[in-house]
Amino acid sequence: EYEMGFEPYVICRRVEVPQYDARFRGYGLNKVVHLLRMATVFDFKFKVATTGHFVAAMEHEASVDYLKTYGPARDPLQVARIQALFDMAREEMDVEIAMTAHMPELSMITSCPNLSASATRDVIVVRLAIMVSLIRHAVCFVLVAAMEVSRVQSERWLRRHHVRPSSFAKAILDCQDDSLIADTRESQHQLQPVLRG
Repeated sequence: EYEMGFEPYVICRRVEVPQYDARFRGYGLNKVVHLLRMATVFDFKFKVATTGHFVAAMEHEASVDYLKTYGPARDPLQVARIQALFDMAREEMDVEIAMTAHMPELSMITSCPNLSASATRDVIVVRLAIMVSLIRHAVCFVLVAAMEVSRVQSERWLRRHHVRPSSFAKAILDCQDDSLIADTRESQHQLQPVLRG
């Protein structure tokens, strides 16, 4: 079973493997983050090959990049950068896991055989963006309808009580309608590129 900090060599189908986090440069935590993402976000189950398959790294001198991060003369900026990247990657993974837990339908979207795991995640993010845009559009539509109902009811009340609306009150009602309609049109305009893409 996977434990934090393990860096095993793994063999698996390339299309199922998430890409390395390209933000990591030099030495430190890139393989840890990659395997942690495989284990937690993509739910990989690791098995130790026990029948003649074994890979090991040859012992070697510490690299220059290793010494910059972990050696006695390490660069404190490099250490802080690597740690900050690791912390950000962990937080992103926590968000991905929480999204899947709260939206079970995301886990039902299986990867296509010709898409990589990260491309499949990108497709999911685009679908979520479209859903959010559609919900936003629907909310704007409901608000426009509510404003129209409110305006009609206000006009009826004014007529029933024989009150002539002041030009100021009428201007405010018209301004609110125009502003909300403009917001709705802007929302529709923002939605179009997402739907075309």
